[in-house]
Amino acid sequence: MNKIRTSLSLLALALVTAASSNAWASTAANTQIVNTATLTFNGGKKDASVTVGVNLVAAAPTLVLNNGTGSYITTDNQALTDSLVLTSNANGPATYHVTVAMGSSGAQAVVNTTNPSVSDGNSGLGFDVVLGASVTTVGASNASGANTLVIPAPDAAHVTGSGTTLQVNGIGIGSVITFSSYTRNVTAIAVNADGTYTLTFDGTALGTPIAAGTPVYEQKTVNNITVKPGTVIQLGTAINVYAQANVTTGGVSGSTPSNWALNTWTSGSPKVDITKYVRNVTTASSNSTGSGATSFAINGAASTNYYTSGVTAKSGDVLEYVIRAGNNSGTDDITGAALSDAVPTSYVVLQYGAFGGSGADVFYSPAGDGTGSALALGTSAATNQAYTAATNSATTTLTVNVGTGAGVNTLGTIAKNSGTENFVMIVYRVKVN
Repeated sequence: MNKIRTSLSLLALALVTAASSNAWASTAANTQIVNTATLTFNGGKKDASVTVGVNLVAAAPTLVLNNGTGSYITTDNQALTDSLVLTSNANGPATYHVTVAMGSSGAQAVVNTTNPSVSDGNSGLGFDVVLGASVTTVGASNASGANTLVIPAPDAAHVTGSGTTLQVNGIGIGSVITFSSYTRNVTAIAVNADGTYTLTFDGTALGTPIAAGTPVYEQKTVNNITVKPGTVIQLGTAINVYAQANVTTGGVSGSTPSNWALNTWTSGSPKVDITKYVRNVTTASSNSTGSGATSFAINGAASTNYYTSGVTAKSGDVLEYVIRAGNNSGTDDITGAALSDAVPTSYVVLQYGAFGGSGADVFYSPAGDGTGSALALGTSAATNQAYTAATNSATTTLTVNVGTGAGVNTLGTIAKNSGTENFVMIVYRVKVN
């Protein structure tokens, strides 16, 4: 009579089984576990098997947002890029959605700026990052002194590409992987006869053996996050803007925030030149005692001397004032620029139409050299570029928004010195009471 013998063997295809004393810390997602039952008998055998797929165990990634530093040049310039480092904590490939935020209060409040911003490069919609992951098997390739790791094969859907584009469970050539205490760059991937894969990595070799079941996580650095400084409030003081990344992960409730990254811009001290000149238009001899004479050709007129002091006047004389300001900084623009002057109305009266008739009340030279045009003097910034900001019984404050981009409701910018100092100028007249 033939003897019939039965046995049951378990084989996890694409896994190299460990000795009975080894325990798996985890199993890679998408691995195919095949349990095969075998009936052996004299003259043959018969198998029956069942395949079980290992599911992804969702986990939020580890996030580190690196800040940027720079120097403030002008509004929203220079922009800084914050790099976000994401490290998987899952047992297989997964997609993570990143959004960004800017601190606005408390310890994360902005400092010394208006209208800064943090953007994701996608109009506020956020962006996706895919991270691969696996686990190690046992074998000599994971031993001390090696530059390789062995990982199991996932199902066919999670082995993509070939050659330099090959990816196994989302890990490919060029991937940065972290395992145990190591962070390495994958330089090659090879398939083994038993269906496993060998990852070769750069850097120093393993100092200690890597146990079977050790997670192998992909790490990616993305540079999609841009932080802009807005407009500086006070030159010479640093700007601080905090940024944060938040990640949502399928299968994980809520979102995972990164650290708050402090972005800082240094702001050079302003090097502003401002000088006020005057001349007596009515009585030329009253200028003879003036000092600090400087010649300007205003509004197409012949060049005329103006003085920083020493000019005299009597009741009924008309005085013409020139206020000239310049930016002598080689690194920083002057932003939010306006020239103003407190006119002592107890002693003088502003002269309307002094530069060509009705509405030509103040002459503005954007190049600071006497060329330009006359502006109408209104009662508020909503009326004209030149305006009286305040009036009382003693003074009237005349203000003109100056510099590039200046307008009725807009302060301007006086550019930094790029070899030649940039000036602006306003001119107005008063009559002595």
